[in-house]
This record gives sequence, C-alpha cells and structure tokens, in this order.
Amino acid sequence: MQGDGGRTFLKGSVRDRPVIGGPSAFIYNSFQLSNFTANESLVIGGSGGDTTNTLTGDLPGLLLPGHEYSFQYGLDLGSQSPDDTGATGIGELNFIINPGAPD
Repeated sequence: MQGDGGRTFLKGSVRDRPVIGGPSAFIYNSFQLSNFTANESLVIGGSGGDTTNTLTGDLPGLLLPGHEYSFQYGLDLGSQSPDDTGATGIGELNFIINPGAPD
C-alpha cells in the first residue's frame, strides 16, 4: 500500500477465539501510521510508518485445531489534494481449524 503524502495507515491483527471455552486473545497485531510522508509504503509486519509502528506477536506460527481465528484489517490513504478524498477499507475474515483435519 502506498500513499501520496497525506495521512496513511495500515493495521492488521489476528485473534484466537477458542471454539470450546477459553478467553479470546490477540496473537498478532501490526499498526503503521505516517503523516505527510511522500511515497510511504506500508506492509503488514513491515518496518514502514514513520509516525508510529507497533508490532506485537509473531506472524509465522501454528494455527491450532479447535480454534476460531479472526483476521482483521484496516487501511486509510489520505490525500493532500483537495480534489482527492483518498481511500479507506476495513474487513474481517473468520475461520475455524477443524479438530479432525488431517495433518
């Protein structure tokens, strides 16, 4: 994702929600923010974001059987041009790892 120098942010997180009891927990979180940086490039888990870059958890890892996972993401491309309102996107992907799935 690349912005033209307005406010630009990218966030992504993974949450583990055990299907059979237990508390929900964020296992990965990436947040990057740049203000008025021309040609800023942001990638989930990357080092971009000259205003803020927060990374918690490990991106590689195992997804456990019997758990529901949620990948949530958001982005905003601001613009310095009065003729361009920029772009915004958010979303969520939920999936369950079946306990009976073969290796």
